[in-house]
Amino acid sequence: MYKKITISGGFHNRPEINVRARTADDGRLVLSAGQVDRIWRHMCTYHGCICGMRHGWHVEGADRQDLAEAMAEAAVGW
Repeated sequence: MYKKITISGGFHNRPEINVRARTADDGRLVLSAGQVDRIWRHMCTYHGCICGMRHGWHVEGADRQDLAEAMAEAAVGW
């Protein structure tokens, strides 16, 4: 099963980005490393920025904490 998640705002006041996240049998969100990379590139376009990471992100379609956990689990290189 999948969920559509919309993320916007943040420190840089970015426009919306939509992500189609898979949901595991236990209800956890599952993101690929590529999806996490795409989210970070969209939300902060400045290399080396320390904007506060997920500070001020507006998340629709999922709980912020669930999204943060899925991103941390998938983000091998971050």
